[in-house]
Amino acid sequence: MGTTQSIQFLLNDIERNQYFLPEFQRGFRWTPEQVKKYFRSLYFGYPTGSFLVWKCDNPPKIKSSVTTTDSKSFTRLILDGQQSP
Repeated sequence: MGTTQSIQFLLNDIERNQYFLPEFQRGFRWTPEQVKKYFRSLYFGYPTGSFLVWKCDNPPKIKSSVTTTDSKSFTRLILDGQQSP
């Protein structure tokens, strides 16, 4: 079941190392102009797409060397659902 939260809440959690990217996740492919347009949409409060978050007990390798310091028994991984070679 999906949940809704503000982009600011998500960004704060990312800064606190609550979300990670799995090693198999491809890199971003957005141009600087696309990023600019996306942030403009966020600024004006326009609806945006969603993030797919995989909440797992035994995560695969992650791209970051940082690990969580709290006692949670799960890891949240952000996926984009469009893996490509």
